[in-house]
Amino acid sequence: MQDTPAPLRLALCAIEQLPPQAILVPDANGDKEIDWPLLCQRALAGEWLALGAEGKLLLLPALAAAQARLHPLALLQGLVDGDNAIHRALAQAKRTTAEAEILFEPLTLAAVLEQAQSLSSRTHPVHGGFWSMPPHQARVLVLVQGHRALVLTQGTARPATPLCGRNSGINSGSNGALPYVLPVPLPEPDWPSIQRRLSATQQKLAAIDSTDELHALINQALDALAQVPGHRCLVLMGQDKAELIAEADALSWGIAQSFRDDKELISPSGSAFSPNPIGDKGLALVFPGVGTASHGMLAGLHLPFGDFFVQLEQQLHERGLIGLDDILRPSALSHRPSLAEQAVAGVGASFVLFKLLEKLGIRPAFALGYSMGEAAMAAALGLWQDPFALVHETLQSSLFTEEVSGSLRAARRYWMQQTEDAAEIDGDIHWQNLVVRLPADAIRPHLAEFPRAYIAIAQGPSTVLAGDEAQCKALVKRLGKRAINSELVTAMHTPVAQALHDHIRAFYTRPTSTDMDRAALPQLLWANAEPQGELDAEAIGGAIAACFSEELDFGALVTRARKQGARIFVEVGAGRQTSGLIEAIGDANNTELLALPTEGQGGKTLLKTLARLLAHGVSMDVSIFRPAPLAPETQQQPEQQTKA
Repeated sequence: MQDTPAPLRLALCAIEQLPPQAILVPDANGDKEIDWPLLCQRALAGEWLALGAEGKLLLLPALAAAQARLHPLALLQGLVDGDNAIHRALAQAKRTTAEAEILFEPLTLAAVLEQAQSLSSRTHPVHGGFWSMPPHQARVLVLVQGHRALVLTQGTARPATPLCGRNSGINSGSNGALPYVLPVPLPEPDWPSIQRRLSATQQKLAAIDSTDELHALINQALDALAQVPGHRCLVLMGQDKAELIAEADALSWGIAQSFRDDKELISPSGSAFSPNPIGDKGLALVFPGVGTASHGMLAGLHLPFGDFFVQLEQQLHERGLIGLDDILRPSALSHRPSLAEQAVAGVGASFVLFKLLEKLGIRPAFALGYSMGEAAMAAALGLWQDPFALVHETLQSSLFTEEVSGSLRAARRYWMQQTEDAAEIDGDIHWQNLVVRLPADAIRPHLAEFPRAYIAIAQGPSTVLAGDEAQCKALVKRLGKRAINSELVTAMHTPVAQALHDHIRAFYTRPTSTDMDRAALPQLLWANAEPQGELDAEAIGGAIAACFSEELDFGALVTRARKQGARIFVEVGAGRQTSGLIEAIGDANNTELLALPTEGQGGKTLLKTLARLLAHGVSMDVSIFRPAPLAPETQQQPEQQTKA
């Protein structure tokens, strides 16, 4: 038997300048076929090979890279031609197929560089999100072309991505997708003063000749913002100085009208101004319900917040989870996820986004949940001692796999109790969840004719119906409406679930956190319960059970939040489930409610929401908007927060 060759231990390093000892290999370029065996042979002999016409990728022995203090994007550990190349290459790299992601694509320089950068940025090569891994296990990637397999493992480099520009912020200027954020401090917030400030900002922008000067101007504006009473500002967003100038010009035309109408002014690009900033006291976080999680959610968000994702995964490891994939379920979401998988992934997305907002210094005055969002709220806010225990228990609980979803055993039992003819409900339960653009009060008078069709959720001008498929469709026809078919099948918020109230309460009655700072919590608004006295395990479990097992009036919950002072509702979860609903509820009541999503477009949605919050005087760590490192003399000063 042929001995397995030793790992290659070659480093692939991104470089800005060619080292003196580097040998340029211009033929190893772009999308051309590359003689990888020859290149590896030369590198193993000690040569430093700069690949490509510009020589931006250096191939050299890993030991030499370490001695030169070069941090590799990836390590090239295996290269095999012939039969069974994948297994043989992995054996050479001392890895197994269980550890590796395998991609079939041409082994060009462009492809290898792209995947080396994916390893470096911890980006999963398939779903594009954070590449989650078990503790103490490196990421392994096998690239396969024909009968050749090449094995890469993650290196030590953590280069700045285009999304981040030249620092740890989330700006990229003209070389990436996310725009700059330029606040215009408003120490005198009257209309003439604002116009003068805008004109002065436009003149400063017009005089800029370089990216460094633009970065300096933004940093100066952020520093000046800390000196403004109430930190009042107008926020401009644009990819470069020309767009920022255009945004300033566009907003200047609407400021007078904004004052007259007392209404927020925003542009399609995300620039924002509020004549009457709401501040922290009006900020509510909304945790969406089950069904919002989707394949590819949070994709790209780990790029500007790489350290945060790594730290969060380490915390999950300490709690006994394999990693972020345990709570985000990317593989399950790529197919047809069950209700339990959707529930875990939805709560997971809310948990990640809440912790990110918390890291950015955002502290809401209120918190509320839509349906299963109440469980997400309890987990994210740290009400439970071990919220991660919910992950595997939810996936295994018959409540979610068989009772209110799946075979819907609870529906069968409930309907058997309501009829004298058991044969009437033989066979499978055909359950349907439909959304009808009609208020619940307009539907309620017709329910008596359809005893197995229920109002599950009243959400202002629309309603979620649930129940027997035939009766739900007949009810919709009687209403003279068309319904939107929900892909989610669940008996939550119906009399079927009400029969399970005690089981649901027991499932969510969990030990509360011993280090929970109750004084620091926002005001918690539960949909169908108002826990009295101490917020203990029984009170939390009872409130969530009441929400899940009874009809949910989300419109009433939003109205209650508004009456108590909430004006800005930030959706903390995947998608835009509650954002659109809250705006529609506000429109139906002739009240303006700002509903802002946080997830989508690789961080751009979050950036726009942060910019609008900044324009409303919401406290946050403004360093996130810095496009470049501060000058050495200012790096000694601690980052400041805006205080509304």
